Amino acid sequence: MRRISWLALVLLLIFDFFAGGVGAVLVFEPFQEQRNTWSMENETAPEYEVLVFTPRDVHVVPFGNLNEFKERHPDYSFLVPPDKVAFYNARLARRDAAYFRFEATRITADRQSIRLSGSDKFTHGFHVYEATDKEVFPKTATSFSYLDDFYQLVIGMLGGGLFCFACYFIYRKLAIF
Repeated sequence: MRRISWLALVLLLIFDFFAGGVGAVLVFEPFQEQRNTWSMENETAPEYEVLVFTPRDVHVVPFGNLNEFKERHPDYSFLVPPDKVAFYNARLARRDAAYFRFEATRITADRQSIRLSGSDKFTHGFHVYEATDKEVFPKTATSFSYLDDFYQLVIGMLGGGLFCFACYFIYRKLAIF
């Protein structure tokens, strides 16, 4: 059997390291998301944020402050106006040192499912809820700290290292170097 050069072996092992790392992260990520997601259907968390639309703007309002917001803005709606998702996402781009973005899916003519993603200096996550014109029905909340991203990096490096180590012994067994 023909042998490969040390440079080719090193490049192959580097590729194996990255492939193993990506594979480890892809396996770990759903478990991490499941661990950081909780149901909000029977709870009312004051920090749970929802979108509220007024004739001139879009607002991100904590669930605990909705009643006073409704009193100040009687012309509010929780439904995303049709064909305005890109416009309102641009309006939400930077607010109070936090970044927000949303996706809306129509469930029925008068009900939508909305996924509001947000991040600030310390955390990132998303809230999923259903909305009608005047009501909000929280479904789930998912929150990650940047320490969770560090865990993914460590898992990726460990997975990559183990895969690289296994490939090295397979290559040795095949006697290609």
